[in-house]
Amino acid sequence: AAEAAQSDAEEAKAAAEEAMAEEVAMTDVGTPRHETVVVQTFDRQSSNPDQHNYIMNYDIWRGIRELCIGYLWETDTGTGETIPEVTTGPAEVLDDDHTMFRITLRDDLLWSDGEPFTADDVIYTLDTYFGQKDKLTYWGVGTVTGYVKEYSKIDDYTIELETTHPAYDIHSVLGVNTWGSSFNIVPKHIFEQQADISEFRNTQPVCLGPYTMTEFDPSGYWALWERREDWKNSAWGWQGEPKAKYVLYKDFGTEEKRVLALTRNLYDVDTFMSPDSIKAAQEYSELAPPWNPKVPSHNMDDACQYGIL
Repeated sequence: AAEAAQSDAEEAKAAAEEAMAEEVAMTDVGTPRHETVVVQTFDRQSSNPDQHNYIMNYDIWRGIRELCIGYLWETDTGTGETIPEVTTGPAEVLDDDHTMFRITLRDDLLWSDGEPFTADDVIYTLDTYFGQKDKLTYWGVGTVTGYVKEYSKIDDYTIELETTHPAYDIHSVLGVNTWGSSFNIVPKHIFEQQADISEFRNTQPVCLGPYTMTEFDPSGYWALWERREDWKNSAWGWQGEPKAKYVLYKDFGTEEKRVLALTRNLYDVDTFMSPDSIKAAQEYSELAPPWNPKVPSHNMDDACQYGIL
């Protein structure tokens, strides 16, 4: 009788767990909704959804900039604070003219394919910026090649560089200001294998950030990212584990359709909703607050990277 009771209890538990699993809300790309941050895309449909070479004109509104690239420094635009990301701290000034700098990199970072991140990646990216600036279409190439005069590798985690003029703004020019950075560091071991970097689309990007792209819509409406198992060795590792296992960028349609989708909890973040639509969303759901309860309703300081981070 005891064995029968135990068997019945186990069957009941299994049935309950199965019922709970069936009740778990899923996104339309098959991820558990409670583990997924869903972001309305800024540009609706992408015209180049497979272009993830971020030293060319790439698909900038699908998470590459926010979740994949690792930067030398971030900026908290609310306070002006410089925050090291793949570096150990601010650039060390080596001369009175403020043109000579030493940059020390973290020694615990891995690219998402397991390869170590070192000074070789930084030097290779600078070499590529200067050597192929006539072919590369990323806007930051001209900025960096007009800003940096000389550079050299000191050891695997230290570089030194000289700027063309006194550079009190080095952390915002070679790091993130608000929207992004002029200096996007690429993985040397991937890019050096390409016959023509300007033709390389980097469709499945290897990342320094804590997420990797697992799937994207070839029609350009969505892209799905998953948290790396080795997130501790990513560019955000020092901040602790990112809470969302998945991040989905998706277009939910016109603004009136987005209001309905938002109030049904189909997504979490909108990037360009009008005040009237915000008011309508709030009337339908108390779970749809703007950043500020008063106009202007949007977040005035952190436009991109650090806002997500």
